[in-house]
Amino acid sequence: MSRPRFYVPELSEGLIALPTEEARHARRSLRLRAGDVVELFDGVGRSALATLEPEGDDRHHGVSVRVDRVRAEPERSEQLTIIVAACKGPRLTAMIEKLTELGVDEIVLTRFERSVVLLKASSAEKLARTALEACKQCGRNRVPRIRAGGDLMRDVAVWRAGRATESAIVLADQNGDGPAPLGVKSTAVVIGPEGGVTDSERADLVAQGAVPMRLARHILRVETAAIAAAARFSDFS
Repeated sequence: MSRPRFYVPELSEGLIALPTEEARHARRSLRLRAGDVVELFDGVGRSALATLEPEGDDRHHGVSVRVDRVRAEPERSEQLTIIVAACKGPRLTAMIEKLTELGVDEIVLTRFERSVVLLKASSAEKLARTALEACKQCGRNRVPRIRAGGDLMRDVAVWRAGRATESAIVLADQNGDGPAPLGVKSTAVVIGPEGGVTDSERADLVAQGAVPMRLARHILRVETAAIAAAARFSDFS
């Protein structure tokens, strides 16, 4: 059975207190006790095992743990970004969860000309919490970066800025026949809304070097296409 995992952004060795929400979950939901071993992670690649300490005077609220050695995992050399149209409600939540589980490094929810669901930048905070919960469940120690509220070509330009020359953009396109990028360190996969990308968007993306590529034999829903792209292009090493 896997150990309970808790998010501790200020992770250090020695005696520390769990954040309030995590402490409440440990005591009230999981009913953990002194001596139980848990796993902590900080969301940026560091993790540690920790042992719950006996309850003190703040037993109704606080939970203290003694942290063993903090381990840091190196950032992967190959980075994957999914630039995708937002979908509705539970479908969006499920997409964020699965992209997190599959190891996507960055999720950009952008606005296309045919977008139906329009998100504000503030939506990223709520979606980041969804990604964080997925990290707890799947054992991932790095929470993916999430952005929302921009438009397609601006978000592509932001992604391009500062990227190494060894980068590639893939456009999910049912009529695409381009080859998969090889030997690149950064890949962005663009996935349009249910109505697809417009001819002008396609032309603009191709002008930016995007390679149109078919992800599956049949037409996929937005969230399915995003998950398929993550499974195809993620570095699982």
